[in-house]
Amino acid sequence: MNEVSCRATDVMFRALERKQIPPERLTVGTGYGVLHMRNKNQRMDWDAFVRFMTNAGQIWTPDELSDLGEEFLVSPYIKPFTYVARMLFDAVGFYRWVFVKSAGAGNQLFGCIDAGFTQTGPQTLELEVR
Repeated sequence: MNEVSCRATDVMFRALERKQIPPERLTVGTGYGVLHMRNKNQRMDWDAFVRFMTNAGQIWTPDELSDLGEEFLVSPYIKPFTYVARMLFDAVGFYRWVFVKSAGAGNQLFGCIDAGFTQTGPQTLELEVR
């Protein structure tokens, strides 16, 4: 059903290159080849993404994966959005924009995730991702 954008995987492939690890280590068992998963215009099934992340967990520790998540936020795909977001939103407004049901920016990467939030204070949100 192609629920996940391959843009979500780019940062991990770049990290593999830095470690000089063959990119096929991430694609084993996904049903997709490296060329497909490195193409930011392609998408993959959720099960393939889960397998991809399982493969990633065999390469990086949880802390390293968290660091890669932060690296994604300054990636060439996301960086231009962060500049605009800083001008238009405070932190709460940004999360509102990302997690608007069916239309938020988060749906572009993960079409199968239903995210919601509850504002619990003037500058705090409780996020729920299903």
